[in-house]
Amino acid sequence: MKNPKNYNNIDRLKMDLELLDSPWEFQGIKKLVKVDTKIIKDINYNFLGSISDFYFVKSIDKLENFAEENIEIINTLVEISNHHRFLLFLKYFYQIEIKKYLDYITKSSHKKKSFILNFQPFKTSLEIWDYLFSKSDKNTYPLKILILTLLYDNLLSSLQNKELYDIIFLSDEYTVSHINKELSLLDSQYSVEKYLEIIVGNNLIRNGISSSIENLIKDFQIYLLSFNQNKSIPSDVYLIFNKLSSLKLTIDKFSKKIEDNNLKNFYNSKVNCLASAFWNNNKYIAINGLDTKQKSEKIIEIINELSTPEKYEYIRIPLETKYFLNKHTSLSHKLKNNITYREFNIYKAHLRKKDIPKKDINVSNRMFTCCERKLISYIINIIETNGVNKENIPALKLTITMKPCSLCKRTINIISQENKLNLTIIHSDKSSDLPNNQIKKYDNFAIEIIEYYDQYIK
Repeated sequence: MKNPKNYNNIDRLKMDLELLDSPWEFQGIKKLVKVDTKIIKDINYNFLGSISDFYFVKSIDKLENFAEENIEIINTLVEISNHHRFLLFLKYFYQIEIKKYLDYITKSSHKKKSFILNFQPFKTSLEIWDYLFSKSDKNTYPLKILILTLLYDNLLSSLQNKELYDIIFLSDEYTVSHINKELSLLDSQYSVEKYLEIIVGNNLIRNGISSSIENLIKDFQIYLLSFNQNKSIPSDVYLIFNKLSSLKLTIDKFSKKIEDNNLKNFYNSKVNCLASAFWNNNKYIAINGLDTKQKSEKIIEIINELSTPEKYEYIRIPLETKYFLNKHTSLSHKLKNNITYREFNIYKAHLRKKDIPKKDINVSNRMFTCCERKLISYIINIIETNGVNKENIPALKLTITMKPCSLCKRTINIISQENKLNLTIIHSDKSSDLPNNQIKKYDNFAIEIIEYYDQYIK
């Protein structure tokens, strides 16, 4: 006969699993905004990448004009933003791992008589992270959940201090010593009943970890959103910066071992980019990549909730967005030096009729997915459609999470030469440029389209 106590403990662990699926809370200008975990987990959204970029862009947008030109202020905001992004990773990693372990424990408890804990002392924190990131048999999960809980509990010890939680990062030596000591007190094997009691008993510790990292993330979001008013951050936060930087260097060594695809893409992403535009008293926003209706509508809904009372209009790739060739490209005098997104899509449809694999055609989508070119093209289209006099064209301010790539620089140089816009661009020092051979392929594809239109579309 099964022990009723086991069922009671399993029910408690199932409640923990349900809590791990609770909506995430993000600090907005006026309120907290809840986001369903389904959106965070959906790899098609890349939500954490987009939302972390949004906080950086918003922090720049809120600066006064004189501060926008202050490199020291921009660099400080970049640093806060980078650490904010890393904290989102730490939270996500913790949640998906704990959920994976608890799910296994609850489902396998009725099949087992005991759980084995084969513990070997760690020498460094590198070994601990390596063990957690390394793919392993599910039989190691009962030990892994204990190690992950101890690691995060020591990494994030929270002390309640009036209105805030002060987060104290403990030393590497202390963490390793403490984890080894705690694990050495455990037996190598436990009955299911006794093991479940241990895991349920750790519930308060796991809840404390979740609260600590959530509070720290919200603090960083407040630093970004309120920097314009304070012009600084608390001095003790720089200690947290140093500890986070050191920890990130450690995790960088094991990033290739991350199993969850969404988490891996978020951590390793070098091309994610978001841009905002302020023009004619209106605010616009665009995200790097192809725009699906469902994705864009949900993300802009969340961004506007965070930005309340301000609102952004989400800009998808305008059909008149141009891909410019290198100025040194040799063409017949009759041929233009660019193609539009409309022409690009029509030509792709033409290629599909030739039974060319879809993936071979879509590889060129990157020619038009840059967020700043979406915004520039949208504004220029408004100007040209409405016939705005050059002397009356309002200035356009772009804020971007990274430096414009080579393709965007071409567009920026062309519109500057043609004096189409009074353009100001603010960006971080992050960059993710395309290899020259890839740009050459894009240029050749653009020439192919230009020649096709010249020959067949009159």
